Amino acid sequence: MAVRSVFIFAVFVITGLGASAQTYSSSPVNADTAYRSNPIFEGDTTGIVDSSVVLGQNYPNPFSSSTDFRFQIVDPSLYGKEVNVSVFDMVGHTVKMLYEYNADAAVHTLTFNAAGLRPGRYTYRLRCGGHQAARLMSVIAQQ
Repeated sequence: MAVRSVFIFAVFVITGLGASAQTYSSSPVNADTAYRSNPIFEGDTTGIVDSSVVLGQNYPNPFSSSTDFRFQIVDPSLYGKEVNVSVFDMVGHTVKMLYEYNADAAVHTLTFNAAGLRPGRYTYRLRCGGHQAARLMSVIAQQ
């Protein structure tokens, strides 16, 4: 339990999301097993904080101009509640709000445009009804 508490604390300290765009596709899943078998993760379950929400790793990573990532709210009790996806710098300042709508069962794909950002590590975080998940991404210099 102590290790998980330390991890969650670290997420709060480094959290900060920024991105833009949204593409939606309907694909409801079983809330009981979604986080274990969801194709968003493609076998990668690192960074799972909560099984009620699924946040995939961005691709490509690292990136210089834009990157995509997917998320899904898998707990039906959260449908209709506000979903917030944001990008943060490593100090915790909000870089960009990417998504702020009510939750549904669809798999959502967001495209984050890094124009104007300095190269470095950033965190993107999904929050919905007291549940959250966060992941890291790296912006590299454009060539």
